[in-house]
Amino acid sequence: MSIIRWLHISDLHLNTNETESIRMRRKLPQYILDNNIEYDYVFCTGDIRDSSAEHWREPFPSADFLKNLCEIRNISLDNLFIVPGNHDVNRTASDRENVVENMLWHDNKSWSRNYKTELGNIGDSTLQALHDGEKEFRSFLGKIYDRDKLQLYDDYLKPHFVVETEHFNILHIDSTLAYSEKQNRDLIIGSRQLQLALDDLNDSKPTIVLSHYAITSLDPEERRMVSNMLDDYHIYLWLAGHEHYHDLKPCGYIHSIQCGELKIEDRCKSTFLVGEYDTETGQVDIRAYNWFSPEGWAEYPILWRNSKTYTLRLSTKCNDGRSFECVKAEKNNESYKAKMPAKIISGLFANIESDNEIYSNDNPLVELVNTGKNFVLLGDGGMGKSTMMLDACFRLSKSGKTVLFLSLEQLEAFGQSIRACIKDYNLNELILFLDGMNEVLAEQKFSKEINMLAMEKRVQIIVSSRGSFLYKYGVEGFEDAVLLLLRDEQLKQVFTESQWNEIEKNYTLKQLLRNPMMASMYQKTYPVMEKYRDISFLKWNYAVDNASDLLENYYTSQIAILLNRKDVRGEKIMMAYVAIQQILSVIAFSCENVNAFRMDTQSFHDLTDSIINVVAFDSVMNDIRTKYRLRQKPIIDCF
Repeated sequence: MSIIRWLHISDLHLNTNETESIRMRRKLPQYILDNNIEYDYVFCTGDIRDSSAEHWREPFPSADFLKNLCEIRNISLDNLFIVPGNHDVNRTASDRENVVENMLWHDNKSWSRNYKTELGNIGDSTLQALHDGEKEFRSFLGKIYDRDKLQLYDDYLKPHFVVETEHFNILHIDSTLAYSEKQNRDLIIGSRQLQLALDDLNDSKPTIVLSHYAITSLDPEERRMVSNMLDDYHIYLWLAGHEHYHDLKPCGYIHSIQCGELKIEDRCKSTFLVGEYDTETGQVDIRAYNWFSPEGWAEYPILWRNSKTYTLRLSTKCNDGRSFECVKAEKNNESYKAKMPAKIISGLFANIESDNEIYSNDNPLVELVNTGKNFVLLGDGGMGKSTMMLDACFRLSKSGKTVLFLSLEQLEAFGQSIRACIKDYNLNELILFLDGMNEVLAEQKFSKEINMLAMEKRVQIIVSSRGSFLYKYGVEGFEDAVLLLLRDEQLKQVFTESQWNEIEKNYTLKQLLRNPMMASMYQKTYPVMEKYRDISFLKWNYAVDNASDLLENYYTSQIAILLNRKDVRGEKIMMAYVAIQQILSVIAFSCENVNAFRMDTQSFHDLTDSIINVVAFDSVMNDIRTKYRLRQKPIIDCF
């Protein structure tokens, strides 16, 4: 495990001279050293100076202060990243007020035709005029950075830019681009200029946004566009300041992390934040430290939901190019492989009908999922819902999608919620398969939770059930997807020509085999029936009249398979017959009666005891006893 840490500071206002502000800043480096606070990067999200004080006069040397924070942890200045704040902008330069107003020209607080978010049309001359307002800020950066890094700030056509480090893409967003005295809220950053920066990202690394203003400070239309643009690139962490109070919270797709200030003011918090990033898991834990005047610095006790830390997850990739979350979900899904047949028979996945469209391929559920919609997968027992969902999970996972399979019956048995199982995943990238709604008693509870998740419109959800629960519990945002019975063309792919000829002679059998489970069972059973046709104690139903006949043949084939093993004693054959024909069949019927396979231990023991007490010594058992010369009835005490 490798942990990378950063120090996040903002709103330094270092040219102010309040006694307690100076004292607080001077004590910060020593507090960091005394408390072993480590970091590999320093992120400063603007307002180096205070515009109400004289321009860039420094009672507290700004450049030296930032350099010192790097030096005490032996960090190169290449790992110090700074974006401008609104106080760092000369608001009178190049007639800034008129330039911004002409660019936006809003009437009654509605955007004019001059700037359209979907076009991002800011002219070159406008960008240059806005860039002039940051000359003093760039001059200050010259005291810290070398010429190569300064050039990134000098290109007025690219106000937003990316610096790639060993661990991250650092996306610098100049959120003061269209700031002026009059235009100090509902800001724009220029969607076209943002896209130019996004094009420079290394998509194999996670990205951190640095900006003075939080995403919530943008114009609503701009905010929606920017959120979706960042989501396209799997960017979910936005570091900012401005509010002079730390505020950490999810804002739609984005985790908005606002640092407090390094100045003493009423109703404000002097704060620095420390982030810890696990490069293997992608998990980020952020802690806050506050100045408690006059005592000094201390860790903030409750940052988020009764915890000292705010936790999120960055989008990361493993060696095979897939995200960590994708691989983690795949490992979870592996634990459910027992629900799948050892070998999936090609052609036995049922087609799916949804919204008058038929989906049909190797696994039609994959095609359905790729529509991006939420679905309830409907089908009777044996139609292959669980198998299809798990197979789709593994197929989608191989293509890099984060797909998680959960058994609702298992969640109910362990008293878990859906939300608890997905809390460590980025919901914006998660496809969630929930299997077996019909198998749980707490249907209403799970329906409510599913409805809440669907309303958030982040995670894609597929639920399997024998019957639709949507209208019963008022669940919205889902479409029905119905598994269709197998067609003749599909069945012919599974059976040999001679087998198919036999099937066509029996209408009932043919209809039964349109259920994938029945078809699979018959396909496996038929060769066994032919091989052991002449064994007297194996009672085969050659004229299949109903599902029970088909199931009984399958059970009998499991006994016949024992005959292939070396040195199998008659007692084992007898026990297999009793277990399969007289015990397991009753247990299966009991579960099927309540549409659930979950049973507590005591109920299971009570059921098996009641079955064992009435085991009948029938003619088949006599045949087995005669063939293997058994003197006694089997003693059934293993349950």
